[in-house]
Parts: sequence; structure tokens; C-alpha cells
Amino acid sequence: TNQKEFDDFMKNYYNLLNNNELIKLIEKSNIKIQLVMHKNMKNFNIKSVESKNIEINHNDEVDIQKLINKADLLITDFSSIFMDIAYRKRPIIYYHFDEELYRNNKLTKGYFSYKKDGFGDILNNEKLVIDKIKYYINNDFKIEKKYEKRMDLFFERKDKNNCKRILDCIEKIK
Repeated sequence: TNQKEFDDFMKNYYNLLNNNELIKLIEKSNIKIQLVMHKNMKNFNIKSVESKNIEINHNDEVDIQKLINKADLLITDFSSIFMDIAYRKRPIIYYHFDEELYRNNKLTKGYFSYKKDGFGDILNNEKLVIDKIKYYINNDFKIEKKYEKRMDLFFERKDKNNCKRILDCIEKIK
């Protein structure tokens, strides 16, 4: 990540996180927002935000697993953490304000299509993101049926035996 990409990224997220409508919404609903910066952004300066209900941290400053376990909603760009949230059947908003730039510089298209396979709406501006956050708050963070179905189809098995299956596969290699 270079300085310009970081500045563009932060401008969009700061605009969202400092949006008066969003701040009123989360403070009225007593909702906490945690922006967790990717490890590649460790060297960049992070500004503060206007609400006590919003925290900004680098990923090495928080326990990501705890956040994943207690999150009611994920807003992300292209981070693969959405897989962990989808596995737990929690709502996801993809905030793709810079998709063209990101696709050209970082992430080529792969097997996963956010439009066809994604587990949430793909939104490209803060107004739409705030409207979707409102939707989830007003619907007790319930996932839409089409995304729930995609989650069910994507994750072949949903049980507590994933570690055992991995260990079994490793032992077969020996």
C-alpha cells in the first residue's frame, strides 16, 4: 500500500465514520464500531474520529478472534476476514468505493465473485452503507435469505470437526 492508496482508503472510511447520520444512529442504538486496520497499514498515521462509540486500531492491537465472535455485522472492502464472518452467519457489507483501482493494482479476479458468490451487498458510497447499517439495526442484524443460502452452499460442513479433519489430512500425508 502506498501513501496515495492509504489516503484514498482513509478518506472514504473517515468520511463514513465521521458521518453525522451514522454517529447519531450508533450512539442512539448504543452500537460500537471497531475499524481494524490491515497489518500493511501499520506505518501510516491514523486520525481520530468524532464518536466515543468508534475505535480505530491496527490488527495487532486487538484480538481478532474475539472481535469476529462478537461482531453483529462486518463492513469490509476486500479483506478475506469476511469468510470468518460468513461462516458464523453474520451479515456483511462490502464497501467497494475503490474496486476498479483495487482490481488494477492488487487483486485480480479469482474463483470468488463478490457479485455472484458474495455474502452481502456490494456498496460504493457512504450513503448506501449507512442505509444498509440502518436496515440491519432495524432487522436485528438478520441476514437476507439469498445471502444465508449462499453461506449454506459455500461452507460444505458446519460442525465442530474442522480441526479434526485437518489433522486427519495431515496425518494421511505422513
